[in-house]
Amino acid sequence: MHEIEAEFSVVTPLFMSGANQQQTELRITSIKGAIRFWWRALNYAQQAKRAEGSIIQSIKVQEDKVFGSTQAQAAVRFQLTTVSTKPGSATLFNKQHGLIYLGYGVVDRDGHLERPCYESAQFTLKLISKHAIQDHVTDAIKLFGLIGGIGSRSRKGFGSVNLQRMDITSGSTKQTLFAQEDKLNYQQTITQLLNKYQISTLTSQPQYSALSNNSRLKILLTSDAPKKLLNDYGMKMQRYRSWGYEYNNEHKLPGNTPAEQNFESDHHWFKQPEWRANPPNFHPERAIFGLPHNYFKSKNQTATVQPASDLERRASPLFFHVHQQRENEYLGIAILLPAAFLPTDVKLDADGTQVDVDTKQFKVILDFFSGYEGHRTNKSKTHYFPNRLQLWPKPLEENKA
Repeated sequence: MHEIEAEFSVVTPLFMSGANQQQTELRITSIKGAIRFWWRALNYAQQAKRAEGSIIQSIKVQEDKVFGSTQAQAAVRFQLTTVSTKPGSATLFNKQHGLIYLGYGVVDRDGHLERPCYESAQFTLKLISKHAIQDHVTDAIKLFGLIGGIGSRSRKGFGSVNLQRMDITSGSTKQTLFAQEDKLNYQQTITQLLNKYQISTLTSQPQYSALSNNSRLKILLTSDAPKKLLNDYGMKMQRYRSWGYEYNNEHKLPGNTPAEQNFESDHHWFKQPEWRANPPNFHPERAIFGLPHNYFKSKNQTATVQPASDLERRASPLFFHVHQQRENEYLGIAILLPAAFLPTDVKLDADGTQVDVDTKQFKVILDFFSGYEGHRTNKSKTHYFPNRLQLWPKPLEENKA
């Protein structure tokens, strides 16, 4: 028998439920699904080299062998063996406007939870197989524990999972891996993992969210508390993206912060119908952060940007992960996975008008990483992330990449 036993901690609020959305539940199917995601992301580059036909089909065949499908049993069995959780209180998000912004859908605008959550959690995952568990499975679990998350809003940093320890047993041989102790060790572990899968050799755009030479992993923030870090990130993203509300002839964000109003064209597209005819193939730049992209002026005036097909949504290519280093040291990691935003034959439906997908759209996210506080056309002296460090593809020591 061959086994992997991995201990994880969840360091940011976790929203996970079963059929009853008003009852928290740590679910093995959701954890397994997250590991499958990172397995696909990690293995795409190598499959792109090997596949003789469809890359997607080649990936699916390999994935089904490991994780199972409706046609075949999984080669590896997943079990949750130990679970410890701390329930989130009703005031968990109180007056923390960045958390509220990132938690849209699970928390209301006043910070009240619309679904219960765990404030933190620990769990042990066991994988069992009759045959040796291959490296690509072990490595997917490592990557999941380095930059992954689980539950609702995990791409926004909620449910950030940290690998604490992993025992790999194959016959009489046992190997133990431990959590990364500092930034350099964390970066080296990620680099070794991505180099092993020849990620940098994939220069073309993946067909789905996967690691490639164009991916970016950056430490944007550090903090002594995970919620504080996540709230700071949310505040910065809200300043960058949001138009704000008018108050005393000024536009403000929650918390009385001045709005930067960086995307005037998006605002004019929605608020000024006559403007739409001027650039006929325009769609809001911020659509890159995920679809559908909804606009609201009143109950009777809304607009939506969405795929012009049966596809209902396109998840954001930007992930955020909170990783603990030492007892009171947390890193805020941004992971950008540029990929085909929509299938080649699918356009965007911009409030009823079909328009082309902008091929330069990922620059909107890159500009957020390197941006300055204040309007994006008037650079101030203050960066959103003045101490940012690039983890990959460039070395950690090369700052402000």
